[in-house]
Amino acid sequence: MYDRRTFLRLVPGAALGAGGTTGVSARAGSGEASRARNLPWLPPSRLVSGVVCEASRHDGIKLSGRDGVEMTPGTGPAEIVVPGGKWEVTVSSRPIRYQPAHRGDEPDESAPGRGEAAVFRFRLASGQSPESSVGVVFGLAQWSEEVFCCMPGAVYCGNRFRAYPHAGWYGHYRKEDLGPDAGQIIANIPRLSVERGGPSGIQSMLTRSLTTPAIGLWHPGLKEGLILMTGQGAPSGDSLIEITENPEHTEAWIRLASPGVRPTRFYTGGHVDRGHDFRAGDTLDLKLMAFSFPCEDIACFFAHLFAVRKLGLPDRAELPGLSFSRAMGMQRGVIDSRWSEKNRIFRDAQGEHGRFYFQTGHCGGMMKDYPIYALDAGQSGERVKQALESYNKGWAPSGLMFGRCTPDGQWMADCAVPGFPPYEKDMTMSRRQGDALLYLIKTARLIRRREPGWNPPASFGANLKRLADVLCRTFEKFGQLGQYLDSRTGEVVLGGSTSAASVPSGLVAAWREFGDRKYLDTARAVAGQLHDDFAMRGDFNGTPADIMQSPDSEGPVQLLASMMDVFAATNDRGWLHKAQHCAWQLASWIKSHDYDFSRHFPDCTFARMKLKTVGAFHASAQNLCGTPGLCVSSGLPLLELYRLGGDERYLELLRDITHCVFRAVGRPELRKQFPGTRQMPAGLIAERFNTTDMYNFTGPGEFWIHSTTWCMTTLMLICLEIPSLYVVTDRQFVHPFDTVEVGEVRRGDGGLDLSLTNPTDFPATYTVLADKTTDGAEPLPEFFFERFERFEFAPRETRVVRVAGNPAGEA
Repeated sequence: MYDRRTFLRLVPGAALGAGGTTGVSARAGSGEASRARNLPWLPPSRLVSGVVCEASRHDGIKLSGRDGVEMTPGTGPAEIVVPGGKWEVTVSSRPIRYQPAHRGDEPDESAPGRGEAAVFRFRLASGQSPESSVGVVFGLAQWSEEVFCCMPGAVYCGNRFRAYPHAGWYGHYRKEDLGPDAGQIIANIPRLSVERGGPSGIQSMLTRSLTTPAIGLWHPGLKEGLILMTGQGAPSGDSLIEITENPEHTEAWIRLASPGVRPTRFYTGGHVDRGHDFRAGDTLDLKLMAFSFPCEDIACFFAHLFAVRKLGLPDRAELPGLSFSRAMGMQRGVIDSRWSEKNRIFRDAQGEHGRFYFQTGHCGGMMKDYPIYALDAGQSGERVKQALESYNKGWAPSGLMFGRCTPDGQWMADCAVPGFPPYEKDMTMSRRQGDALLYLIKTARLIRRREPGWNPPASFGANLKRLADVLCRTFEKFGQLGQYLDSRTGEVVLGGSTSAASVPSGLVAAWREFGDRKYLDTARAVAGQLHDDFAMRGDFNGTPADIMQSPDSEGPVQLLASMMDVFAATNDRGWLHKAQHCAWQLASWIKSHDYDFSRHFPDCTFARMKLKTVGAFHASAQNLCGTPGLCVSSGLPLLELYRLGGDERYLELLRDITHCVFRAVGRPELRKQFPGTRQMPAGLIAERFNTTDMYNFTGPGEFWIHSTTWCMTTLMLICLEIPSLYVVTDRQFVHPFDTVEVGEVRRGDGGLDLSLTNPTDFPATYTVLADKTTDGAEPLPEFFFERFERFEFAPRETRVVRVAGNPAGEA
């Protein structure tokens, strides 16, 4: 662990602050401006107080020695003398430019952001350096606990929250810690310490454990942001990114090192890090991009991170090889196998007696019925109508919905299962209520639209209205909907979470269905509270059921959709701007680059398949494994943000997410193409798309041979809501999301002529969503997917199709 003594020894005099006191940061946390550190290979920053290049020696994972030298402008290489050898360090750099995302729907005329791309070249000039790593260390100025620290996909707010030290996956709260005003509680994950007086640091993050190999800071006093990005690592191993504090939390250091040797064991994959055995003449290049920028708030920080997250990182152009239409065809067989004739619902697990037989919302229960009906008006569509009647048995005394249904048809609260403490037996996640309200209303409205003579089950509408009423009353009483509610009373049992992020969408749907203005007013109030209390501090948490209140990615997914629904209902552009902020935070949880498994895991399935990982979705700071797709969403709000604002990076992000989903679907031909690998059964989806060995059931680059319902629901929603091609005819703009290849684009009579190719060996149906223009575009209407144009293609067929170009919202 880096400490104050080490840094001061390596940087004589570098830590003299403005007040003349010794220390890396003078008047830490005071908010006073410090002099910008001007180094030719770093942008000017008041956050950096000094820079050291160092060489470390290891005994296994234990640090056995460290030497370094301050890096200052000048000619000639710096030297690091180590036992048995000498390192020479040179630095080269070049300026880079980027365009930060901006809040608003007008053209962005702001000045481009600036940064520096540097290469620190370490060369062992003489001798040997066994089991070693080299790195660059940054001393941080005016550090305090108020500084926001982010390692994308793993650390938010420094993970500086109270933790249960012995809680692992799916921890349980202590009874005395429950309550609406309870502080945030997380499991035992890498984190900066809440308590002062002891060690504090995060030393366990290899670059493969992050969605983007970076660390970012926002200093609220200095109003400055800093992002440091590196590459995946060197041939000798992935790089390490760490941050440590002094015991008083007034000084801190960031260290980037390669190969990374993690001194702490927050992982269970059985992989052991070790230093590299360097010999005279060996070199290692540590690549670094640094961005320093004025930063008013957290939204501004994530706007910059969104802009730079893919710069300089590998991203092989590759289609997933599986069309939407073929994937949906295989899903139909899986869906049919999960119908329970006994209980007349689509169960979540493969087996009739699976422990998690059926869950309300969250992992797909009641949500999957909507795309099943929309995409299949046959037998499965009829079963959806039967399921709606079965759900009428699932109402709790409060008017909320129970969270689970057992194989024998018994409905109960989320935690009323073996292994949960008795005081949790009546707790239900607020998220489940928002998911159920939204998707039950959407499903009923779609059935009624397609079958005007259909009537919902008796009391179905009344129960949904009662659910909306309970949520309104609870929010009015508590000013939040918390993480868990009491299924008997509807009151908040545990607060302080973004679990309710889907509730505003559900209440907007209730307003459309029942016409009561209070539902829309409460939707706005809940969305505003979640944005101001959580999004604006960069701390979505506790939205999945298995992570206590660790930072998570599902909160921004659900709140983004809620913001767009509130915007569509009110036409208030302020909600659009809040939605953009949620999208930028969401992007930080998406793998921005293609991890190269062949360097360190050459025999894994992903390496043998040359499987691309860009677009994988980190579920939470606890479960650092990648997953295919957003839980649970098609990603449609990203397409809507492009239509309403014009930033193509939203489309690129949606493309990456979508393609990753279809790479994870099992296909019969893959078993023949890659014999001996762990392949998913046909039609099932691997929930884990791993690059890390932290907190997972498989090693890096291996499928988890289990298909969860939420993945299936996400895939079906993509097939329903995301077009194969999005087209803007007046600009001749074409963006594909499916396997379709686009050739020549020509303006024709009444539309565009597109040369399209189906590159697969199977028939494909491609859908097109066409806008005449995006200038002044309106939100997409309800059931907009019914206006998709459809084109049938034979295997390997190329032909020209004409896209009419009717506006997406035009009847």
